Amino acid sequence: MKEIARITIDSGVTIAAILVITAGSMVLSDYLTVMQIPDRITTWIVATLNTQLFFWLMVNILLLIVGCLMEVIAAY
Repeated sequence: MKEIARITIDSGVTIAAILVITAGSMVLSDYLTVMQIPDRITTWIVATLNTQLFFWLMVNILLLIVGCLMEVIAAY
């Protein structure tokens, strides 16, 4: 019974951290949608990468960079 207060505070801090991360991701998602960033990126990729070979080369380079910076499960 003595530890219930400490456990409640610890779980509250953990939940608050999760909620801050979730709120930040929702704000970023809304911003990207309003500014049409995915559409702009798609248009740029289609205009820039002319051949299928060059496209797959760029995908592999991107995956190499992401794989060096992120853990395996989060990268996919």
